[in-house]
Amino acid sequence: MLEKIILNVSSLAILIPLTLAALRFRQIRQEMPWFLPYLIATFAASLSTQILWWLRINNLFIFHLHTVVEFILISFFYLMQFESDRSKRIIFILQDCFVVFAFLVVIYFQPITVFNSVSRAIEALAIIFMAFSFYNKMLRELKITFLSRSPKFWINTAFFFYYSGSFFLFLLGTVIIDQIPFEVSRLIFSFFGILTIVLYLFFAAGLWNLKTT
Repeated sequence: MLEKIILNVSSLAILIPLTLAALRFRQIRQEMPWFLPYLIATFAASLSTQILWWLRINNLFIFHLHTVVEFILISFFYLMQFESDRSKRIIFILQDCFVVFAFLVVIYFQPITVFNSVSRAIEALAIIFMAFSFYNKMLRELKITFLSRSPKFWINTAFFFYYSGSFFLFLLGTVIIDQIPFEVSRLIFSFFGILTIVLYLFFAAGLWNLKTT
């Protein structure tokens, strides 16, 4: 029962930052123009997978597509945080390499009818690297006086927490889906649901603080 509640709440939790994004549209367009497309793409992917699941149609191709779109949009967040040409060049290289890598994974290893555990795991590692680099930048520069009032801090923390917690779930995704007993996999997906809820709550905290910075 608890697992079902967690999964249902995690499916709807994105509506919290989406609602705040609509209310803070002007600020988002100026400070985080990548964020609304990211939320819309994530919501569309979640809704599409649910609809196809209800229709009993394989929905795993959506994960392949969304992983690439998601990574490109998230990397734009980090492009906006770093001023040096070297840092920006590294992020652009990560973008290009990941897109090529995800494409090769589909061709040679995990087709669109299979969960893209490898691409998701590599995506998580790349985002953890960028998030950690941004923490290091904040510590070196000390420009943010109150972290709790910084939208950038909340957004970065959301990504770092979610992808750090999800890395092994992504890596073992096919094993969890195909080989682990249903009751155990449901507990694992409940943990993933908690990570998703926290992700969107941290997003909401970041959006809530847009006007105070």
